[in-house]
Amino acid sequence: MERLNLEDYMNDIVILYLMVFLLSAKLISYIVGDLVISVKSIYEAFYYSVLPLLVVVILHEGMHALVVLLYGGKIRVGTKVIDKIILTPYVATDSKLPARKYLKVALAPLALSLVAIVLAKAYNSLFWSLVFIYNTAGFVGDLLVVTSLLKMPREALVWDSGTSLYSTHQIPRPYSRRVSMIIKLAFVLMLLIFSREIRIVVETS
Repeated sequence: MERLNLEDYMNDIVILYLMVFLLSAKLISYIVGDLVISVKSIYEAFYYSVLPLLVVVILHEGMHALVVLLYGGKIRVGTKVIDKIILTPYVATDSKLPARKYLKVALAPLALSLVAIVLAKAYNSLFWSLVFIYNTAGFVGDLLVVTSLLKMPREALVWDSGTSLYSTHQIPRPYSRRVSMIIKLAFVLMLLIFSREIRIVVETS
């Protein structure tokens, strides 16, 4: 039995999350317009800061679960704390699925990003803009799984525990250590570029 443990890539996942978060925010600003959050009540604070995250967690993991169920698999849900600070909700399955079918399981949440960006544009909605940003950034862990699955033979069977992928065949590394270093350098470069675009506005009455 072979295993891909995403916890081994947690540093890169966090960096990739931040990179995709920034890029997604930039993209949505071109499509919808500048994102301006005006919070005037506890309800608005909840609506813009908490509710989009809840929607993303439920729908993101729900789409994984739906595809597993459509393929006849069984699911279980749970949460795991990584490095004592990162709470990770997950959908896992002990059902063995062919690698190509599991590829669709991993890719399923991208549909939410497509729907969210359409709704954000159609209704000029900050809420759906945030859903798009959070969901797209949250896809980075799935992206590592997809990268490994694409390298696996069709006859390979895979299943997962939430943060680890298992297979009857060898699971290739998502990428090399050199790529990991490139990711970190790209993140530093991105921060330098984005820092030049940050504007701080102080309003006084």
